[in-house]
Amino acid sequence: MRGLNFISLGIFLVLTTLQEVWSHGDQPLSKIAIHKATIDLNHDAYVKASPTVLGLKEQTTEWVTLEYSSPKPSADDWIGVFSPANFNSSTRPQEKPTVHPPQPCSAPIKYQFANYSSPKYKDTGKGYLKLQLINQRSDFSFALFSGGLSNVHSQMSMSAYYPKLVAVSNQVAFTNPNAPVYPHLAQGKQWNEMTVTWTSGYGINEAGAFVEWGPKGGDQVRSPAGTLTSNRNSMCGAPARTVGWRGPVFIHTSFLNELWPNGVYSYKLGHKLFNGTYVWSRQYQFRASPYPGQNSLQRVVIFSDMGKDEADGSNEYNNFQRSSLNTTQELIRDLKNIDLVLHIGDICYANGYISQWDQFTAQYFVLCANWCSILAVVTINMTGQGLDPSMGTWTLGGMWYSTDYGMFHFYIADTEHDEPSNTNEVSFEGPLGRESLQKLWQKYKVDIAVYGHVHNYERTCPIYQILGGMRGLNLLSLAIFLVLTTLQEAWSHGDQPLSKIAIHKATVDLNRNAYIKASPTVLGLKEQTTEWVTLEYGSPKPSADDWIGVFSPANFNASTCPEVNPRVYPPLLCSAPIKYQFANYSSPEYKDTGKGYLKLQLINQRSDFSFALFSGGLSNPKLVAVSNQVAFANPNAPVYPRLAQGKQWNEPKLVAVSNQVAFANPNAPVYPRLAQGKQWNEMTVTWTSGYGINEAGAFVEWGPKGGNQVHSPAGTLTFDRNSMCDAPARTVGWRDPGFIHTSFLKELWPNAVYTYKLGHKLFNGTYVWSQQYQFRASPYPGQNSLQRVVIFGDMGKEGTKQYKFIEHCLASVDRQKQPWLIFLAHRVLGYSSGISYAVEGSFEEPMGRESLQKLWQKYKVDIAVYGHVHNYERTCPIYQ
Repeated sequence: MRGLNFISLGIFLVLTTLQEVWSHGDQPLSKIAIHKATIDLNHDAYVKASPTVLGLKEQTTEWVTLEYSSPKPSADDWIGVFSPANFNSSTRPQEKPTVHPPQPCSAPIKYQFANYSSPKYKDTGKGYLKLQLINQRSDFSFALFSGGLSNVHSQMSMSAYYPKLVAVSNQVAFTNPNAPVYPHLAQGKQWNEMTVTWTSGYGINEAGAFVEWGPKGGDQVRSPAGTLTSNRNSMCGAPARTVGWRGPVFIHTSFLNELWPNGVYSYKLGHKLFNGTYVWSRQYQFRASPYPGQNSLQRVVIFSDMGKDEADGSNEYNNFQRSSLNTTQELIRDLKNIDLVLHIGDICYANGYISQWDQFTAQYFVLCANWCSILAVVTINMTGQGLDPSMGTWTLGGMWYSTDYGMFHFYIADTEHDEPSNTNEVSFEGPLGRESLQKLWQKYKVDIAVYGHVHNYERTCPIYQILGGMRGLNLLSLAIFLVLTTLQEAWSHGDQPLSKIAIHKATVDLNRNAYIKASPTVLGLKEQTTEWVTLEYGSPKPSADDWIGVFSPANFNASTCPEVNPRVYPPLLCSAPIKYQFANYSSPEYKDTGKGYLKLQLINQRSDFSFALFSGGLSNPKLVAVSNQVAFANPNAPVYPRLAQGKQWNEPKLVAVSNQVAFANPNAPVYPRLAQGKQWNEMTVTWTSGYGINEAGAFVEWGPKGGNQVHSPAGTLTFDRNSMCDAPARTVGWRDPGFIHTSFLKELWPNAVYTYKLGHKLFNGTYVWSQQYQFRASPYPGQNSLQRVVIFGDMGKEGTKQYKFIEHCLASVDRQKQPWLIFLAHRVLGYSSGISYAVEGSFEEPMGRESLQKLWQKYKVDIAVYGHVHNYERTCPIYQ
């Protein structure tokens, strides 16, 4: 069977050891028995810190140099960094009022041994140290301790030693400790939404938080931010409630909406103080997500369990933490080659020491501030809750979500908690979880699974039920096969006319006395997207079977057609015509005179056109003559092409010359289609053009008729020959589809008339426009003109998801406001005089009808409308 590609750090053989999670180690700050520390200040000991003012150039990270001395030096002496600077017991509330609080208030935010940079410290009592500080919303002080980190026993006696505070430095502070810092980008609930989260020292009683943002180099707007905070009592327990607590911190979140796909945006964080002044961060930039399904290069980085490390060597955290700095730096160096970053759990291993979250965000913010990221459920955090509320599409009450990014659909699972099933308790971490999930992976052909947690790199070949190297059934192909077999029965649809032409068997039999001339020479001079072309043609050997084919692109010979099967020589002609007509259609005398004319309508289809005269009928065609090209305007293009027989019997060659015919702009935006959006006051506009994402930005300029107009960005999609199922779509039926653009016009006024036009801003700064169109917005729900519509494709019996959805829709209608309830579908549900439609498939079988008619009767559906039969029929009201 087809297996699942695992990049797994936790396969079956490793699962037995996961419970110990020994590789995570102890949080280094937990080694310090700060709750048992005592004060033993010595007037001859000192700690001096410089510089005293940090961030004069708006830096958020600075190095501080310490000089210190002790008259009684020891190899166990250490330096602690405290923030806030005043860390004595008077500033700390008691956890238990009956217990006297310890002397120091809180654990340090980092520490280092006094002899780290001064190996002779034990002998001289003097030393120096360079430490890196980040802006953490408060001031700092540095303390010299003797007695080691925790309770150790002397080899000479059983007396215990605990940290003793020997000296405290001067205070050091950033110029603005409350400044907005460490922004983090995350994709929002919609593909064109970006979430910005950051921290500051400004609460809602001091300032209003916002983001100023817009297209890079363009107009900037402001989006407000929500503000959250936490307090000591919201923590689960010690040490987060006691020595590990640090606060307050204010977390701000803003949502940047209606982003243009792939657009580059700049932004900066702002706080407007209540005295009217502004506090700003520096400016950052990011590239917006691609349109869902966009076929382009999308580079994704996935990592987990990196933790954090200190660039100054402090807080030594086992031997694996050092690599987190290396990995971060490598990612930052490669930012230009990264589109999306996913962190799939276990973040900074704070383990109740709140200060470490700032350290973590400071380490990663260069990466997270400039690139869209997605965060998975985590367990090692400060509150015991694993949710990041800015991420993805969350389930109600669940800690899992999914999200789209371009060609990727990500599902981020919660493997930290057991969830009760109908039969037993299932853990996603154990074999039962794997056995349950792999059925889904196999059924829906999940491409790859990525895990973290184990702190080692492992990967597997595709596996299923512990068996590797096997391939499963291609269910997608099977489904297509089953559908195709039923489509053959849809006899009323008839054959596609172009399928009657055996273009793959056509031969070249050019005759110099045969010709085709097309006019006019230029099309679309008044921005028309539809034009009539007149053809004049002649043949020295006319026949009633002769026919004219319209080809686009104009060059349809074999040299332009890629081989589908390299072992088979490609056909003489590359593609089927886009339309055809018999040569005697407008000229009944053609068979006798050999001369005729024909008027054909062309539409702007993003390419040029040519016209070919064939003999031999549709099933045994021979190419007799080729016209001049009807092409898009290009004054530099070579003119007067014609085909002639070459040295090889199947090699085209120029034999005739004619003028060129062209549309003014073949790439112009054309053929818009309106559709009501997900909301009643939203309209979707879809159109096609010849402009891809590497050539222009697509948008709609729209607004109330006669009023101000705004621009709404559009997503862009396309597809290629290889995405087609098979011939003829991959072979003679293939034609470059151009680019499909979709934009969403929101917050429409009910019944209002709007105008709009399609636009493309080329990268050279020029604009290409369509003509102007208009539409009337939907009425407000409940107005007597509204008709609720339910649309479905395939239908099942009671209990299916779609059945439940239909019943929910029908039940939610307020018939006082919406008296007309109309049911729409394509295939007829059993009520047709055409006998073939009653047995065509499950849609028409009585069980489908019987299930639905209960709903129609229960909710008093007024009318049901169907298509598919290609005949007009209607019934009186019927039931059963």
